[in-house]
Amino acid sequence: MKKKRFAIVGTSNRALHMFALPISGSFSVGSELAALCDPSQVHMDLFNKALPRPVATFRDFDQMVREVAFDTLIVVTQDCFHHEYIIRGLKAGKDVITEKPMTIDDAKVRAILRAEKQTGRKVTVTFNYRFTPAATLIRQLLADGAIGEVVTVDMHWPLDYRHGADYFRRWHARRANSGGLQVHKSTHHFDAINWWLQDEPVAVTAQGSLAFYGKNGPFRHKRCRGCPHRGKCQFYWDITADKYMADFYVNAEQETGYIRDGCVFDNEIDIEDNYSLMVSYKRGARLSYSLQAWSQWEGYRVEFQGKKGRLEYLEVHGPSEKWVEPRQRTINLMLNDGSRASFVPPEAQGGHNGGDDRLLKMVLEPGQPDPLGHQAGTLAAAHSVLMGVAATRSMQNHNAWVKIADLLKGA
Repeated sequence: MKKKRFAIVGTSNRALHMFALPISGSFSVGSELAALCDPSQVHMDLFNKALPRPVATFRDFDQMVREVAFDTLIVVTQDCFHHEYIIRGLKAGKDVITEKPMTIDDAKVRAILRAEKQTGRKVTVTFNYRFTPAATLIRQLLADGAIGEVVTVDMHWPLDYRHGADYFRRWHARRANSGGLQVHKSTHHFDAINWWLQDEPVAVTAQGSLAFYGKNGPFRHKRCRGCPHRGKCQFYWDITADKYMADFYVNAEQETGYIRDGCVFDNEIDIEDNYSLMVSYKRGARLSYSLQAWSQWEGYRVEFQGKKGRLEYLEVHGPSEKWVEPRQRTINLMLNDGSRASFVPPEAQGGHNGGDDRLLKMVLEPGQPDPLGHQAGTLAAAHSVLMGVAATRSMQNHNAWVKIADLLKGA
């Protein structure tokens, strides 16, 4: 069997564990990693040390395309560069796999959709949350009509101090890099809701602010290392205490200019750390959604009200049990006829509760059955990005309703 050959652009920690190691390991029967491309030779050298067989490395993307034969490009760069490499990959005659979000604004969304049509190549966006056992079971129950036609959806997603703060010490804290958390983070959640409903968002209104991080902090420094406030800052983090983090980020700083342990109270932070959205859907459903990035616990609560009943699900993540009582992950149905039913999603090993592995199997081993439509293409990815873009536009324009169709014009 001829192996499918992959090249990766963007050698992040995520790229190593999500793509490079599986392609070179558990999926190596039908897949082969052919090359890496990144501005950082330090990163690429660390990748090659972790791989069973070193591969060619390139700082120049065009040179890699000229010199290496491969079938599919995997894009794992900063979000703001996704569109550039997706389009360059398509125009080079390659199919493309990209991390979510597909890109960060409406102009870039339209450019990707046009390039996919013009080249006839395929873009796959890796929404691993779709593949988690709980998300899959919710999708199946709604598809089976367990609560009838869905009228309203409420989703609330708190990020705890540990996880939430980490977005504000990294490149994500600048809107030009990430589009804000409503694009980088919430695109996961928006895609899941759109997939659960099998519907398209029509319009969005939103409110939000930067209320805790950034300029709101009592003190600040450029980074944690060397910070004079380390003894009193609850967010102080010694990146050098972890050899891998020191090797991967600190040792590459001179090459990349990227500070991984940035100050969460930096005055240059320009994204929201809390926001709420209202969304209308094509078939009439309405969504209420909120995210906060400095909560005592992390997880999410989602509630669907249908014409025949109600579906509720609560999931608590990681160390949050110190703040909230641990709960079994149970989907509860309450029906109009007075009956009730409960479903416990199976536990799974691996990233995103096993979602990463199931996604990779579908992406790397074509021909897998997909009765629930787990695999996402560019239109689904566009809708999830544009919900975040529309939220930003709404917040910048006195909470006005922003139409998704207006953001897609010219695609």
